[in-house]
Parts: sequence; C-alpha cells; structure tokens
Amino acid sequence: MVGWSVEAGLVAAARGGRQEALDELVGQSLPLVYNIVGRALSGRADVDDVVQETMLRVLRGLPDLRDDSAYRSWLAAVTMNQIRRHTQARANAPHTHERALDELAAVADPGADFEDLTLTQLGLSGQRRETVEATRWLDQDDRELLSLWWLVTAGHLTRTELAGALGLDPHHVTVRVGRMKAQLEGARLVVRALAAQPGCPELARTVHLWDGRPSALWRKRLARHMRECGRCGALGADLVPPERLLVGLALIPLPVGYLGWLLSRVGAGDHLAAAADALPWHPDQAPDSHATTHPSVPAHQATWASQEPHGPHGPQGPQGPHVPQTPQGPHLPQEPQAPRIPGQRRPTSHRRAVGGHGRFGPFAGKPLLLAAAATATVTAAVGAGALLLGGGGSPGAPAGLAAATGTRTHSAAAQPVSVASSAAPSPTRSPSASASASPSPSATPSATTVPPSPDQAAAEQVLTVINQARAQQGLAPLQLSTGLGSSSTAHNQRMATGCGLSHDCPGEAQLGSRESAAGVQWSNAGENIGTGGPVSDTTSGIAGMAVGLTRSMLAEQPPDDGHRKNILSPDFHHVGIAVMRDSSGNVWLTQDFSN
Repeated sequence: MVGWSVEAGLVAAARGGRQEALDELVGQSLPLVYNIVGRALSGRADVDDVVQETMLRVLRGLPDLRDDSAYRSWLAAVTMNQIRRHTQARANAPHTHERALDELAAVADPGADFEDLTLTQLGLSGQRRETVEATRWLDQDDRELLSLWWLVTAGHLTRTELAGALGLDPHHVTVRVGRMKAQLEGARLVVRALAAQPGCPELARTVHLWDGRPSALWRKRLARHMRECGRCGALGADLVPPERLLVGLALIPLPVGYLGWLLSRVGAGDHLAAAADALPWHPDQAPDSHATTHPSVPAHQATWASQEPHGPHGPQGPQGPHVPQTPQGPHLPQEPQAPRIPGQRRPTSHRRAVGGHGRFGPFAGKPLLLAAAATATVTAAVGAGALLLGGGGSPGAPAGLAAATGTRTHSAAAQPVSVASSAAPSPTRSPSASASASPSPSATPSATTVPPSPDQAAAEQVLTVINQARAQQGLAPLQLSTGLGSSSTAHNQRMATGCGLSHDCPGEAQLGSRESAAGVQWSNAGENIGTGGPVSDTTSGIAGMAVGLTRSMLAEQPPDDGHRKNILSPDFHHVGIAVMRDSSGNVWLTQDFSN
C-alpha cells in the first residue's frame, strides 16, 4: 500500500468526542472521500454537496463504530451509499426549470468535470490520459465501481476494503470489476479512434449525428463500428492494461481551504452530539454549498498523496447494503437512514472556473483556488512523489508516494510521507561538487565558458528556489553532491524512458541502495520526483516547469506535505537535482537528499 492510512487510536479519540481528534480525522478522511465522489459523479452532480453529506453521516455514525481498525472500509461504504442516494434522488427529481438550467450549464462547459481536473492536476499524457478520458464513456454503475477500483489500483485502498465498501463477497467483486474493465477497454479504443489522424471515414459517418458529449449509449454504438472496422480495431493493439497505468497515481488534491470550509460546515470541531444534531436534513436536502460566509477560509488544507469500482447496486437492491458485512470482517455500524423526499433536492450547480484553465466545473464553486493555481508558470504539470528513508544507512520503506500536483497541474505535488524540521540559516548555496553548472562567471578557469545546457540551467534554478525557501525557515542551504547528482540523474532517466513516475522502477535498487552505490554516506535519505509538460525545448520552458513543480511542493500544506518536508528538513544537508526533457516534451525532475 502506497497511500492512505488512519490510526485506530485517532479513530478511538474521535469517537470519544475529542475536538482535535475529530478535526484531524476529518482532515485525513476528506481527500479519499473527495476523490471517490469526484470520480463517481464527475461533473454531473454537485460533488461538494455529496462530500459534505458524506462527512456529516460519518460524524453521526462514528460513535457506533465497533472496530476502529475497520474505519477505512466503513468510510468508503458510507461514501458509496451517499453517492447512490444522490444519483437516485437526481434521477427521480422532477424536471424543473432550475434543473434544466443546470443541465444546460453542463452542456455549455463539458470539460468541467473530474476527468478534466485529473488531466490538469496530474498532467497525464499518452495512455494514462486516454484512460482518464475513457472514463467519461462509462455507465454510471461502472463509474461508481471505477471510483473505488482506481484507488485500489493506485495503492490507496486494499481489495478487502473494496469488497467491504461494496458489501459484496470477493468473487462477486472480481466479476463486476472484470465487466467494468471490459467496458473501460472499449471506451479507451473509442477515445483513440476519435483522436486518430487521419481519421476513419466510416467512423466520421457514424458520429455524424453525435453531439460531442461522451456517453455510454454512444460508446456502445461506436463499439460496434470498432468490432467491424479493421482500421479502428487495430488501434487497440498496443493498449497497456490499466492496472499498470494507474499504479502509484496520486489522489487529486483538495482545493486550497477546502478542509477549513468543510470543518466549518459540518461542525467537526464540536462534540459529536452537536454534529449529529446538525443532521436533520434529508438526502435530497443538502446544505447549500454555495454559501459565501467563509471569507477567511484557512489555507491549511491537505493535498493528498497518491487516487477508485463501483457499487451502485448491491445485493439488497439499488442502494445496496448500508454497511459492509463480510464473513470475516467486523461488524460496522448501520449508517443513518433518512426518508427521501422527492423533489426537494436543491438545484445542483455547474460552476465556471477561476484562474488559468478557466474552468474546473463543480470543483471551483467556492472562493478557493486549486493548489496548483499557485504556480502561474506551470500549466500542465503532472505528478510528484516524495520518499523518506531513515536510520543506519540502510534503505527504508517508502514513507509515501504520490503523483499529485500540488500545483500539480499546476504543478505536481503529491504528498507522501517525509519528515523534516529546522536547522541553520543561510540563503546562499555553498560551493560543492555539483552535477550542474554554477551560474557564477568564475566557475571555471577555462579559456572559454561553456553555457549550461537547458537541463543544467533548470537544475540550478531549482536549487536556488530550494535554498531560498530554506533560508526563509532559518535553515542552511543544501549543497550539491556529485554522488546524489549521479543517483538522481540515473533515476530520472529511468522514469523518463519508460518507468513513469515512481520511486521504484523495475530492475532498480531502492533509494538507499542507489545513493550508497553512488558513494553517498547517509543515515537519512529522501527523494522527491515530479513530471509535467509538454514544454518547449528551451531553458525557459524546461526551467519553468521544473521550478513550478518545486514551488508546488513547497506550497503543500500539512499533513500532506511530504515533498515540502524533504526540502525543508534540517536533517538534510546535501542534494542532487536532475532535470530532463524527454522526446515528447515532458519534463522529469528528481531531487535526492541525504544528511
């Protein structure tokens, strides 16, 4: 498991009504809920409403949780049940004028959905991008299943928790996942065929009446063409299994201030009884998420590190079981049932966006900026991961991995686990063996000065940004290390040439062993990685992306600030920075640290 965990002790303290524990539990749970709901509902529903309703139900049902270690599975189950309620309420609601306006807004801005946000935040390209786009073509049932299966594949939930969240036995889950993957495979082929240049003439005639909006109905129509057309069918010959594409992929980070806003709405800081009293609403009467009574929303929200199968129809009917119940699993508290009142659902809102991309749909309705928007120089970044090892010079287990985009799309910032603290001040970079050229004119006594390559210049700028941030915290500057430069460069090349964003590439030693092999003596070691693009093959383009990724890491907020902790750790004194642009124009960044 790469990602998400909640300590049983924290759950117990929250059940006991401790305010600090409640706040922390909500903060740790919110990224998972946000990603499940976002991917299951996309832009077709008010994600903020469902997230808020889910967290209210979690707070209300928490005192009845009998096994604190079962919290994760129970949280996912509550989330899925709320998604089902919301979907059914929307389907059963009368077709009012306000609802028609909402649907019209969705048509006017078809890209304002969670898939668009995923592509922007994680800066995905190639088959990863095609896979995300393909999810738009799935049936609602498959979207819901995908929202959990995605998390399992990326390493944030276990298969046991998946089965528990769906309330199904493992065999039934396997069958349903298999069907969903088959539909996803067909949708990926549709996405590829529609984007092919030159396009298929027969396909063009088939889509003549298509309105341009992905849907399950049109996926089925186009799938028939794919089966009959040798030209289009051959496009799927090199499709990589989605499990390989999604492994280690980060969660979409919360918008800045989202956690503070939610805590103010659900009253997590009050006693559980107060939170329960705040829940007299019906599933169709979600509290208004448009409220603007939060001008001072705290910006200490979490960017989560690391992101989901379905579950709309369980064995007990369309809503499925309210609580997962497996033969081996612990008893979980029944989620509160409230009668549905048809027609009382307040209109959903498909909001227009703020900032660079101009649209983030339902994810930009509050006075909150996406974490990525903090870096104006990065417009299509991808993900990042942070890793921390400690103790005795032997490789440790990854503290965390993420492909986020803290600015993630804005820049990739993920948030894995790393640790750090304070040390000595000094904004200046100390002269030490370096893999990158120093901008100083007196760097070498040679007759002619060779200008640094764009990659080297980018690494120099990244180091400057890092040491400026350390100086602001009263920390000594990091010194470039030849050994760390070698280890970071080797790993960066592996990622860029096929491994993808990962701390552990096939056939490669773990971080500690890599640094030791490069001649580095360490008792504490860390690594940050990121990628984004495409950018132009210029110093400004490459450096802009590398610096943007680094600034997004520095912009992370606790507790999801693994990259930031590595950069600002008082335990680290040396760094190796590798930057490279691949043939597709994507920039890859690796920062290796040691004491």
